Amino acid sequence: MPESKKETKPVSDEINFGKNQNRQRPATKVVSEKEVLKDLHLIPEVTFAPSKNKKTGEIEYKSSDKSRKIIVLAKDSPAPEPGKPYKVRVLEDSDPKDPMKGKYTAEIYYASIDERAEPILNEISEKQQKATSQQDWEEIKQLHEKLGELYKGKEKKERQMEFDTFSGRKIKVTEETEKHGYHVEQKVKAKKDFKVSSILEHVKDITIVGFNDIGDTVVQLDQDKAIAISPHFFNRNFELVEEKEERQVIFTDSRTGAPVELTRELEKYNFKVDQEFILIKRMLIPPDLRDVKKFTVAGFTPKGLIAVRLDDSGVVATFDAGTIKSYFGIT
Repeated sequence: MPESKKETKPVSDEINFGKNQNRQRPATKVVSEKEVLKDLHLIPEVTFAPSKNKKTGEIEYKSSDKSRKIIVLAKDSPAPEPGKPYKVRVLEDSDPKDPMKGKYTAEIYYASIDERAEPILNEISEKQQKATSQQDWEEIKQLHEKLGELYKGKEKKERQMEFDTFSGRKIKVTEETEKHGYHVEQKVKAKKDFKVSSILEHVKDITIVGFNDIGDTVVQLDQDKAIAISPHFFNRNFELVEEKEERQVIFTDSRTGAPVELTRELEKYNFKVDQEFILIKRMLIPPDLRDVKKFTVAGFTPKGLIAVRLDDSGVVATFDAGTIKSYFGIT
């Protein structure tokens, strides 16, 4: 009598969809973009035009469309560019029972803080290039303060807890950030006497990203795929990379007092970290910077501005590349 085949449990239901005729995919509700926007009180593709309020005499921005009620932009919302379409969030509906009567009060909607900061940074850049008076620099200072307030409550990026493997599966790490004498973000390398596997042969960066639920050390290779290594094997075949002194990447903005976090870039726009400048147009620079003796490139912001360190302090002033070339000479 022939031996019966042992039933194999599928690795993943998702993988076996379409192969097992008796298994059906669970029904999935398809949510339209229109429903999502409605749920978030968002209206896309809205253009505004300035008009004078008859009662107050103030300029306000309105948008009218035959398919909906009038939208009035809230006073504290950023001013729109005429003719440019925006996505807006409805804050108030003066007549919620009727879709055509009354008006919406809305604000321009930004998906992230960085997106919201972009027009402010552009305005700062434009004003810095044209600034000639104390009043101009006061306006720039106010914009920097506005930017500082915007980022004040920005939360730190959440730690990644799940990583891809070479087999296509996922490795999940626990909340632990330290175990077996090692901690997350440490760099390691294979010991000289370790016969490196083909997986590690061309890897340049091995970073500890966490520990799984059975205590293995999880490392990420070249910031891409991850592997889990048992503590015994890890201790026997890997060692820490000698850590160089980290350069300072968080400074204080000279105008707003807000923290300025720099990228890891060491060079940009033909400028390098630690490069020194000589001030050549003293009267054009903001008055509070005229007594600074030493200007050094500290680094670059995520938005591409150049952070200039003032007198070896923890304080920086940020400029675009054009302004640097206008105000400073290079030593």
